[in-house]
Amino acid sequence: MRRYLPIVFLAVVHALVDAVATFIEPLWPELRVRRSLSESDMFYLLAVTAVAPNFSQMFFGFVRDRFGARYLLWLGPIVGALCMTSMGLANSTLSLGLLLALGYIAIGGFHPEAVVYAGTLLPDQRTRALSIFMFGGNLGLALGPAISGNLVRYADYEALTWLTVPIIALMLGLHWFGQTQAHPASQKRAEVPHTSHRTLRANWKLAAFLLLICSLRVAPAIGMNRALAFTLGQRGYGPNVIGNIQSVFLFSGSIGILFIGSWFGRGQERRLLITTAWVGTLPMIGLAIPGCPTWLLVTLLVPAGIILNGTTPAMISYAHQLFPREAGMASALTMGLSYGTSGLAVAGLVAVVVDQFQQPQWLFAAFVPTLMAAGLGAQFLPRIILPESGQSVT
Repeated sequence: MRRYLPIVFLAVVHALVDAVATFIEPLWPELRVRRSLSESDMFYLLAVTAVAPNFSQMFFGFVRDRFGARYLLWLGPIVGALCMTSMGLANSTLSLGLLLALGYIAIGGFHPEAVVYAGTLLPDQRTRALSIFMFGGNLGLALGPAISGNLVRYADYEALTWLTVPIIALMLGLHWFGQTQAHPASQKRAEVPHTSHRTLRANWKLAAFLLLICSLRVAPAIGMNRALAFTLGQRGYGPNVIGNIQSVFLFSGSIGILFIGSWFGRGQERRLLITTAWVGTLPMIGLAIPGCPTWLLVTLLVPAGIILNGTTPAMISYAHQLFPREAGMASALTMGLSYGTSGLAVAGLVAVVVDQFQQPQWLFAAFVPTLMAAGLGAQFLPRIILPESGQSVT
């Protein structure tokens, strides 16, 4: 049991990091009204939340693979928490955008190092380690909107600063305890046994195709919070209710991650990417039905979260096996660049369907063809050859 303590501590830090990252999600409708945000202002802020945490991961992934960046396991969370809890103090769109940019860049810096480090903590059970790590992050994603939405609803935006000191203190304490419990070998920049000679540079076409598939696949994960925020805001719900309902989708993803980690072993990642993309279209079609009642909307979020968010570790694990020599860059590709690409597309969709057509529920419909394309495209991804058997798997 003790060997699991370091990964559990890291997962809790991941939960805190991703919780502060989603503090802004239930606040979009109210921010739009309170600050009289124009269509261009909204696109600017949404683009920052897409680009800063995700595209920055490619840089940090490169740094990690070439030089190591273990310090980002504590520095990234501290800077991210400081900026995200201070956003209520911003007195202009520019200052809010700068706080979001700096905070999300720091959060982006944490992830490539942390996801590779997580695998070294359970080297013989990497998929399980990734599932525990991702479970922590998804749990944080679920708690973040509920915390900020209710705090702002019953206090004000400035009340977010009350969380700064306790969150940073907790992050530092967990990091320290995790390091003291880790096996000495994992304190070094551990390398994964290489069974493939693929590199992203030499196989850039394959890497670009994987990026396309992942970007299409994660569109609902990126866009769901925005679709819910504006749909529910249009129905008159406040940030507390919006945050609670967003948490249903995200917490369901945490359940899915535990299920995937427990029941699906190494070698089944590609199959999961194909089948769950197609199955995931079913709840999305239900959410896109015009006039979908709120009770049904909340109900459909459960299978949507389990199916779509729950299989994220499989996507990352597949990328690690495809490019084992560049695990940091592979993590950044699947966790960062794909989310950033989808985030920019979602920002553009929000500007069109919310500001121009006043139909935020159309966002749900937009996710159906992206999932269908992801499922179709994943069938053309290469099968992975397992080193212990020499056989390719689906």
